[in-house]
Amino acid sequence: MVNWGLIILRNYNAELFAFGKRLNEDIEDSLLRQAFVDKAYGNAERIRQEELGLNVEALNLADNEFMAAEGLVILQNHLKFILASEFPKFPHEGIKLVKRVF
Repeated sequence: MVNWGLIILRNYNAELFAFGKRLNEDIEDSLLRQAFVDKAYGNAERIRQEELGLNVEALNLADNEFMAAEGLVILQNHLKFILASEFPKFPHEGIKLVKRVF
């Protein structure tokens, strides 16, 4: 009998490994996994584990909410720098408005 859960897990692990290599970065495996876990998925999975009577603490499923917030700050700061350096006559108020879109 085929254990599809094991096959899917192997593919997931292989895909994560390959993705990390394609980025040409040395990213810790746990951080790469966390980057792909949305907060809504994490909450739904915790509820599902509780309904099954499993230990939710053992799940240790960290979501990417903090990473996303930090990424947004980095993006906004970089955008501000690019706009200010490439368009020095662009009004500061305009830069604020462009940043607000993100």
